[in-house]
Amino acid sequence: GHIELHCTQSGSQSGMYWYQQRRGEGLKLIGHNTNTGEPTLDKNFPSSRFQILRKETIGKGSLKISNLTAADTAVYFCAFGDHSGTEQAPSCTKTPEELLLFSVGSSGTVITQSPSVCVKKGQSVQLQCEQDGSDSYMYWYRQDRQEGLRLLFYSVAQGNVEKSDDPPSRFSAQRPSTKSFPLNVTKVESEDTAVYLC
Repeated sequence: GHIELHCTQSGSQSGMYWYQQRRGEGLKLIGHNTNTGEPTLDKNFPSSRFQILRKETIGKGSLKISNLTAADTAVYFCAFGDHSGTEQAPSCTKTPEELLLFSVGSSGTVITQSPSVCVKKGQSVQLQCEQDGSDSYMYWYRQDRQEGLRLLFYSVAQGNVEKSDDPPSRFSAQRPSTKSFPLNVTKVESEDTAVYLC
């Protein structure tokens, strides 16, 4: 059998990206397609089974998967923009009740970030995110267990930080330079346990 997943944006970003997330794993970039051009697929997703299709308008597209197998069972994410990403495997495996796990992901531009961090409730933590390029836009997303991605902060240039989804006041971000976009959490709470992706 086959399935086609549709995606629509309200903006005008030209790049469409599709990700796969299997249970208990991080995000894997399937591929992307810029406007109506030819798609670029990751080597783990053969074109014989995976197709990224763009419609006649810039805001619509779809992912078609053919010859479905049990291994295709996953959550699929669509994104529009000029970035892509995969998640790094957490290095912290024990999460007692009094500890919080901060897992960190990475974006398509080569990025240096903090590893996963375990901290006690009430402590503070800073998650580093640095790019080796000169992309203007940088983003911080949060993913709670078995839920989708939620945008926390984004920055369009050095010195600029914008909030989204009203993150708690103990969350903050800075853009001290084009290459750096650290995320800070002061006096962490148990509910802050999540995967954070830059």
